Order: sequence, then structure tokens, then C-alpha cells
Amino acid sequence: MAVFSLRSILQREVFTPRGERLLGVSFVWKARRKRKSAILCAAVSSDQSGQVVLVTVKADREHYKLSACWPATELTLVDGKDAVKETAEFHLHLDKVYKWVSSSSGEKTAFVSCLWKINQRYLQDKVKFINISPSILEVFELYKKCINSKVLPWQQGRAVSSQVEEEEDGYQELTAREAADIQYLMEQSELAVSNAKAFTQTLHANLQALDKENLLALLDSERQVGSLVQLLEVGLEEVARIEQSLSHHDSLLRTVQQQMDSIHTRNAWLQRIDRNHGLLDAELSYLVDSLTLSEEHVWVLSEGDLGKERDVKACVAAVRALTNCANTPLTPGQRKLHAVAEQLIKFESLRQIFEQRSSLYINALIVQQDVANTGAAAVDGDRLVLPKLTDFHQQLTQYAPLMDWLRETNPTAFQHLQKVYTDIIGKLYDRQMKDLFDAAKFKVSGVKETKRFGERGSRTLKGKDLFACRSSLLYVTVLFRVSHRRTTHSNIHTSVGVTEKRLVNRVPKDKVVEQMLSELSSVLIAEQQFLTIFFALNRGDRGSKHSLSTEVSRKWGSLHSNQILSRNVLKIKAVFTLYLYMILELLGCVEPRLSVLLALCEKTEPLSCLWMLKETDQRLHSTLRNPHASFYCSLLFCTLQLSQQSLQGHTEALCKEIENLRLSKKARMGLLPFVPRLEEFVSEGENVLRGSERRWGLDAAYRQLFTAAFVSVESLSTQSLRTHPLVVLLLNFHRLHGFISRLHLPELESLCEEAREKSALYRQQYVTLNLGQPLGTLTEFLGGVRTCLAHGVREEEVCFKLAYSKQELRKVIERHPGREVRKTIETLYKRVSRHLAEDESLLQVVWRAMQDELTEQCRGFEQLIERCYPGARIKLDFTEEELQQYFSSVSFRDRE
Repeated sequence: MAVFSLRSILQREVFTPRGERLLGVSFVWKARRKRKSAILCAAVSSDQSGQVVLVTVKADREHYKLSACWPATELTLVDGKDAVKETAEFHLHLDKVYKWVSSSSGEKTAFVSCLWKINQRYLQDKVKFINISPSILEVFELYKKCINSKVLPWQQGRAVSSQVEEEEDGYQELTAREAADIQYLMEQSELAVSNAKAFTQTLHANLQALDKENLLALLDSERQVGSLVQLLEVGLEEVARIEQSLSHHDSLLRTVQQQMDSIHTRNAWLQRIDRNHGLLDAELSYLVDSLTLSEEHVWVLSEGDLGKERDVKACVAAVRALTNCANTPLTPGQRKLHAVAEQLIKFESLRQIFEQRSSLYINALIVQQDVANTGAAAVDGDRLVLPKLTDFHQQLTQYAPLMDWLRETNPTAFQHLQKVYTDIIGKLYDRQMKDLFDAAKFKVSGVKETKRFGERGSRTLKGKDLFACRSSLLYVTVLFRVSHRRTTHSNIHTSVGVTEKRLVNRVPKDKVVEQMLSELSSVLIAEQQFLTIFFALNRGDRGSKHSLSTEVSRKWGSLHSNQILSRNVLKIKAVFTLYLYMILELLGCVEPRLSVLLALCEKTEPLSCLWMLKETDQRLHSTLRNPHASFYCSLLFCTLQLSQQSLQGHTEALCKEIENLRLSKKARMGLLPFVPRLEEFVSEGENVLRGSERRWGLDAAYRQLFTAAFVSVESLSTQSLRTHPLVVLLLNFHRLHGFISRLHLPELESLCEEAREKSALYRQQYVTLNLGQPLGTLTEFLGGVRTCLAHGVREEEVCFKLAYSKQELRKVIERHPGREVRKTIETLYKRVSRHLAEDESLLQVVWRAMQDELTEQCRGFEQLIERCYPGARIKLDFTEEELQQYFSSVSFRDRE
């Protein structure tokens, strides 16, 4: 039968003829040699001498014979080889040192435990144990204390409490007033108690009297309504009299109005004459005041020093005054006046002079910044530092009103200054960004590169080429909140060429990227704020209807199909084409370098995309309402999309790894290697995104991975020749179900339920396969009884059949005494614990299921015997409580 294991066979064929009882068994082979396995056994003699021996048994043509034998008294030392690391090797010091290796560390632990118990009971604690795991020693000490104190395990019962519910009455109690009224009526009537019918008739009569009184009251109110109607008729007569009086007064007022109209006509002519004189005087005053520019303003515009802050403020005031004078609304008749024409010519001359002076001076300041500023990105300790242009921006900001004026008066000069600024400052930013990202890559990868990464980036991309290569840039403004989908990142990794690397200490990647985003945040927001103020880009593209704007509009239209609209963005406006052009010209070099850095982070640490998603989302939400952070937000959108693509790629790679896993057929198989990796990935994702509202598709990734794991577990379970498929299925699905249920994710509820069902199914199949029929002959005997019952034999007549008589039943029951059942259960537990040693919780669950299954079988046997053999007093050699005690004692002793 299935329950008779190797231990039972050895006991029957080898040790019973020698008069010995088998205590422990382990498959072993000699260390560092070919694996010619033997069976190392510990046995004790059945007589009172209690001599213990250690023997090795070898298989010979399906039979077992003794190979070597040592008295246990020769054992002086048991060496576990390693007290910390789990190993299957151990040494026994007998007549010499024997070095053996067990089939597993669990089997070694079980055999060493058996030797320790033999040492305590038979050898008076003479054997020394070294290099034994502290946890096992603690169990030994606890077991020793239990033996000395004779403490046995016991269980406490649980009190069961019940609650009693009371029902409420179904009637409504009278109020105190109602009760008093009823009492009063009954006291007034003498018939209330003696004659209820007469009392009821009296009440009806009283009710009819009340109805009559109510009807009379209604008739009385009708007479009062008639009186009210008479009063209304008198009021209407009074109203008619008042209307007649008002008509008389109205005729008098019309006469007065005619007299007043005559007086008003005569006064109107006098007022028109006075108004004409006033208008003429105001017109002359308007022309003089509007076309007069002070001598101070004329001098400042012609000869003022633009390098002094005081003169700059005076120039701003003079420019505003000049603009007001030049833009004075004049009629064609006023422009024909000689004095007015001379003033307009003078204003135009001053405007041209100051336009030339201001544009040349600002151009010189921008060029000087390129010559003077040679600073590059630096590393301050563990921090990345990007030089700021704060002083330069502050210096130019004071000229912002002049730039705004220049934009209106001379768009060509304004566009020239824009081009000079974007060319010079764009090259400066390109150098600084290159140094900054090189330092960041150096910190992330821990290598120093001597060859430049691919192309120089956007430093060489200007004008039309810029838009062609930047089609993936996301542009977001707070006013219109627009984002554009990233279209191409597939060639990012191929642009990186490395010819020489030197390993150095690495810095945490999340800190490096966090510092990088912080530095970029301050620089990009400050630069965009400066552009908005200095070039007045927030005012749109007024007066700039030139070819460049037309080209930008055409290029921007080609990007429209790649836009993505989030919940916080609106449609883009065409007036921001120039604004977008300058941003891309100056800071277009940031995105490709950031993409390369993120790709490097992903290459060195695949799960870096998780904390990048969280960090980017937090920064995006904190800066989205900043009116000067639109480009920085677009950069964060790019980073967010790239991190999502990285997460998707990592998920697909892990899924392929799960699907393509292949294992050796000769190796033992238990928990599959991708299960811990899957748990690590999911745990890392939940730890990183803990507290975050967004999930970025992680739940779908989890579902895809767990689904692939379910399929792979079922396909790989049949590949091993040394492990039963049910063991593999049970171990892995129990582990997966436990892990998924601890996540508490609503999206994985269906998978959790599927894993639970599969785990329960395979557990039941495993129990059925390994439990078999522990009461073999009794099971067959009672099976025959059931067959008789199925063929129509009555229950009370079964005992009269010779094959199923009471004597035969007693003989069959005698073959299964309680001690034999206990040994069978012990053997069964050793096999199950050997199969499920990787998961202690699963072992307890399966053992409990086997206990319930065998208990149910025995209960069915008892019931069938009671029905078919009434009055025979035939019962099993053990009770149901004793059977459960067998199971509990075996598992408890193993835990000890």
C-alpha cells in the first residue's frame, strides 16, 4: 500500500529479524565522492538491554542488506559542519571520522535530532554535538526541560456565549391625557361598566350633536362673507371718486409743461454758444499738452547713460512719454497744422536715435555675458550644482520695459536681440548641461567616460532642425496646460558610446536624479520667468507676423497629432509659437540628456522607474500651478512617460522570464525561482508607491505577471523526474495565494480567488494521493459490505454472510491496532514533511487536512459497523480522540 514507506520496509526486512527497532533513517553518501548512496540508520534492540547501533544499509536487487554496523557507544562527536549556513553535510566520529552528506538539510536535521535523543536516553549525554544551528539547540534544550519536568501539552476549551433576544410588544400605549379623558367619560356615564352597548350608543349621540354644531357654525360664517362683499362695493365707489380728482390735476400739469418747454428752447441756444467756445479752447490745450515733450526727456533719450540705473529709469519714463506723444490720436485736419507736423517729425527722430542706442547696448551686454561666463556645472561634495544666471537676469530685467517698447516700435531689432540671446545663452546652457549630466552619469554608473556621448545634442540644432529633432518634446503652460506625447525614445541607448571606463564609488540613483531635477527646476523656472518678463512673451505674438512665426506655426501643426491631453490641460493657442520657439532654442538640450540619464539608471537598476514615477509625479503636482514652470512641467511629463515605458518594459521582461523558464529534469523541484522575484518586484512597487494616489498601471502589470506565473507553474510542474507535480503545484500556489491575499488589492481579487481554488484543489489531490488507505484490509472488508448493501442486502442480514461475519470483522480489526496506526501516521508525516519542508505553514495545513480525512474515514467505518452489526459491540482498536492525539503528538514532536 501507499503508506508503507522505506522505513516500514527496512523495519520489516532488516531490523525485525535482528530483534531491533528502527529509530532514525537518512539517505547519505560520502562527501566529495561519487554519489553512491546508502541508508544510514539508528536502531535499538527490542530486549531490556537497550543497545543502540548505527548501521548502513544498501539496496541489492529490490532487497536491503546490512553493509556496516557500529555500536552507539563508539560515537564520541557529532559535527554539524556549519552552525549558521544550512548544509546537508555532517561528520560522525566513530572508530574513525565518517563524512556523510544527506539528501537535504532538513533530513540531516531530523537525523541529528534522533542522535541527540539517543544520546539523552541511552548514552547518558556522553556524545558531544558541535556546529549545530542555535535554533535546533534551543529546541533540544526545551525538549530536555520538558522531559525532566514531565510537562505534557494541553489545550484549553473555548467558552461559548449566547445572547437572548427579547421581542417588543405590538401595541401602542395610551397617553396620560387620553387615559384621563376615557376615565372621565366612564365616570360621567353610569352605563360604561354595566352596559357597554348603551354606553356606545350614548357616545354616538354625542358625536352627532357635535356634527350639528359644526354645520351651524359654517352657515353663520356665510352671512359674514356677505357683509364683507358689501364693504368692498363701498371701497370701489371711493376709488372712482379719487380717479376723477387725479384727472383734473393732470390737465393742470400739462399746461405747466408747455410753458417750461418754451423756456428750455431759449436757454439751449445760449448754452450751445458757450460750449463751442469751450471746445475750441480744449482742442488747443489738448494739442499743446499731448505734443509737448520735456527737455529732460529729450536729453535722456539722446545722451542718457544706459549703464546707470537712475538714467535707465529716466529712459523708461521718457520712452513712455515719447510713446504717448507719438501715439496721440489726431484727426487728418489736425495733422495738416504746421506745428503739429514739426512735432511729429521730432518725435520720430528721437525714437530712431534711442532705438539704435538701446539695441546696441543690450546686444553688447548679452555678448559680454558669453565672454565673461565660463562657469560649468560642478559637484559640491555629494551634490550636483548648476550655475545660475541670477545676476545676469537681474541686470537685464531693468531693461524689460525698453524691450517691450522696442518690440512695439521696431520688431526687426527686437527679433535680432532675441536671436542673439538664444544663440549665445543657448550655447552657454548647452555647455553647462553637458557638464551637469556627465557628472550625474558619473555618479549613477560609477564609471568615468573618456568619449563623448553621441552627438553634441541640441547645441548644433537651430531653427528648422530644432523642430525636426524635438518632435517628442512635451510643452505645457499653466494658462492653457497642454502636454504633447512623446513619440520616439527607441534610439536613446544607441547614442551612447563608451571606449574607456574607470570604476568608482556609486551614489544612490534616486538622490542623484532628485538633485538633478531640483537643479533643473530652479534654472528652468528662473529662465522661463526671465524670458516672460524680458521679452514679454506672455503677451503673445503682437506685431511679429514674420516668416519665422509662420514657419514655427507650420512645424507646430505637425506636432498636433502627438499631443496628449491630461485632466489639467487645455487646447494650445497659436499666439504662443514664438514663446515655444525661444524655449526650445535655449533649453532644448535638456530633454535628450535627461532621457540618456534615465536610461542609464534603468540599465543599472531596473526598478528605478518606480521611484522615478513617484518623484516626478510629486514634483509635477507641486509646480503645475506655477505660471513660469510650463517647460519644466513638460520635461517632467517626458520623464513620467519614459518611466512608464521603462516599467512596462521591465514587466514584459519579467513576464518573458517567467514564461521561458526551464529547469533540469534531474533536479529536485520545489518553490520555483521566479516566485520570490515576483514577490520582490511587487513588494518594491508597493513600498515605493505607498501613500501615492496614482498607480501608473502597476495593478495591470501585477495581473499580467501573476497570470503568467500561474500558467508557468502548471507547465513546469511536470518537468522534474524527482519531484511529484502535485508537490510543485501545491508549494507554489499556496505561496502565491498567501502573498496576493496580503496585498489587499481590489484589482487582484479574482486572481486571489483563483489561486485559493487551485491551492485547495491540489491540496485535496495531494492528501488523497499520499494518505491512501492506511487501514487497508479493514477498508477492503467494509468496501465489500457496502457492495452487498448496494446489491440489495439488508443491513441486519450482512453479518450472516460467511465472508462478512462478525468473526471475520474482529479478525480484520485486530490487524490494525492503535500502535500500528500511530506508526503509519509517523511514517506519513515524515514523507509529507520531506515534501513540504520549504513551507512550514503549508505543512501544518496539509497535515490538518490529512487528519480530517482519516478521521472522517474512521467515523464512516464506525457508523457502517453500527448499522450492519448491531449489538455486536465491535469497535475499532482506537477512538476518534486517540486518532487525533496521534496526529497532534507526531506534529508536536517534530516541532520540538
